[in-house]
Amino acid sequence: MKQLLALVALLLAVVPVVHAETPLDIYSITDIDITTTRSDYDYGWVILGVTSDTAYNIYGKTNDSADVFIPDSYVGAENLSVVVKGIAQTPKITAGDTVTFTYTTESGGGELDIVVRMPAVAVDLYRLYVSTTGATFSDDSCATRVSGATPTPAPTATAALPTSTPTAIPPTPTPTPAPDTAYLYLIPTASSPGLIGSMWMDTDGVLWFNHTGADVQVSP
Repeated sequence: MKQLLALVALLLAVVPVVHAETPLDIYSITDIDITTTRSDYDYGWVILGVTSDTAYNIYGKTNDSADVFIPDSYVGAENLSVVVKGIAQTPKITAGDTVTFTYTTESGGGELDIVVRMPAVAVDLYRLYVSTTGATFSDDSCATRVSGATPTPAPTATAALPTSTPTAIPPTPTPTPAPDTAYLYLIPTASSPGLIGSMWMDTDGVLWFNHTGADVQVSP
């Protein structure tokens, strides 16, 4: 018994365990949206939603890079398979690219979306199978995975707060003192009706009088 248990443990350690997923069952496709188009032409290659059986019935298709859904006539409850086929050029899909399939089921309930994560594709004809998680597989029983369903999110960059530049405050200009303003007055008298002197006020408000050629302060 110990030898048998040891043999089982050895087999489990050597033989990989395959975890199959549930194939995605659909009834019709109403849209196929390519998240990132990569073709150099409107009809570089085509992505088709087809049945997973050998009948290869087509639900609909979208061309890369035109990304316009073209429905086909087939409807029916089948598991979803995706076919990538080159037209004007060989496909150049990058691993991790996504394609969103909008579909209905036979039980009704409205439209549903499944985001299908693609593997790298660089051949003119490639077929894969879709599980209910959006992962893709190389077999119709969804046992051998070729792409993941949940990508590792890229770290979120922390935006640096902008450093504000202080606005220089210009110095307050020192006002240039205005020159004294002279005011000329005629001071008439009964005997001398002409100019007998000049009276003026400086910028400090001091009143001055000049009669003999010398300035005489009149007010404090």
